[in-house]
Amino acid sequence: MGIKPKGVTGAPSGTGKKEVVCEYCKKPKHTKDKCWKLHPSLVPIRFQKKNDSRKTGSVHAATSTDTEVEYASAQLAAMKAEYEKFGKMINQLEGVTSSSNPSGSPATTAFAHSGPEVSEGD
Repeated sequence: MGIKPKGVTGAPSGTGKKEVVCEYCKKPKHTKDKCWKLHPSLVPIRFQKKNDSRKTGSVHAATSTDTEVEYASAQLAAMKAEYEKFGKMINQLEGVTSSSNPSGSPATTAFAHSGPEVSEGD
């Protein structure tokens, strides 16, 4: 079946045991029915990679995404507050500029915003 005698090479001398070699991956010390490459579900947890979904599950990924969304929302809210602050400053400067503007034409300023709208409740 999964045992392929290879001779006494690699076996302790004097034991007379033949070394077992997997027919699938050609590695020693296991058979095809126990091969981790052919049957990944047989890999013990201690040998699985840390980011392997079989060990960590998908709950952690959702938590990370939620944290990232909260951080991005907070950043957008802070940026919105800064834009409003700059808008007020510009309006104040326009008042100073218009009083010293001899032509009488009002100074205008416009802000453009791209991206999703963030409200105070977000």
